[in-house]
Amino acid sequence: PDDDDLGMDTGAVVVWERSATSEAFGSVTPYSFRVGSPQGGEELGYGGAFVSGNGLVLAVGAHGHDNGGLDTGVVYVWIRTTTGTRFDAVGNPTALEDVSPAQNDQVGIGGVALTYDGLILATGSPGDDEKGSEAGAILVWSRANAAASFSSSTVEKVLDPNGAGGYSLGYGGVSLSSDGLVLAAGAGGSNNLKGSVLIWTRSDTSVGFGTVTPLSLTDPAGASGDSLGSSGVALSSDGSMAAAGVPTSDVDGADSGAVAVFQ
Repeated sequence: PDDDDLGMDTGAVVVWERSATSEAFGSVTPYSFRVGSPQGGEELGYGGAFVSGNGLVLAVGAHGHDNGGLDTGVVYVWIRTTTGTRFDAVGNPTALEDVSPAQNDQVGIGGVALTYDGLILATGSPGDDEKGSEAGAILVWSRANAAASFSSSTVEKVLDPNGAGGYSLGYGGVSLSSDGLVLAAGAGGSNNLKGSVLIWTRSDTSVGFGTVTPLSLTDPAGASGDSLGSSGVALSSDGSMAAAGVPTSDVDGADSGAVAVFQ
């Protein structure tokens, strides 16, 4: 994220690809690439780089991107038709933004989630103010098939129906099950700063996550300031298990941290 080749802190992506699973990553020469016309301070890759399970889609957030205000954020997506094509050879990436970007939304700061087939992409917008100042939101894009572009899809904004200012939903990133039926995100500022994990489960990918009431998971032994979920949530492939960090838990000493597992 602090790569300066195209301007101060514009960021870059570095890719290692093996020709076979028997090949060691240490023997692979990586290639790096950057967005063609970035703005200084975009910090591409701050929340990590994410590849779909089939290896055809690469998505990277740049939360410092400015569009109509400072740090509105953007997600850049590269799509290839075969793993034999390098991502830096597919041309300019697709830029995904909120339809109404606002200052300090910081879209993509916690990274990006992709389904196995790369047809569904989700990311956090923790500075979104629709439910209150920095209540946060989740943005979801869906493609009908591999030939379609994310740019032709309409972004769905998913909110916590009980959200409020300072919850910062999605700050640490989001997670999707492989089939795209389960979405999870943390809201570290909720529950009197104890934090919580929200889980949306739908019956079919044609059902919008925003139409589903999320399940709010909390740590029954949590304390104010624990910030459960502030560093993100992980889901198992089938969405039956969720794990989240509790970075400032004091169970084993001041700010020693903990991990909460729900299944």
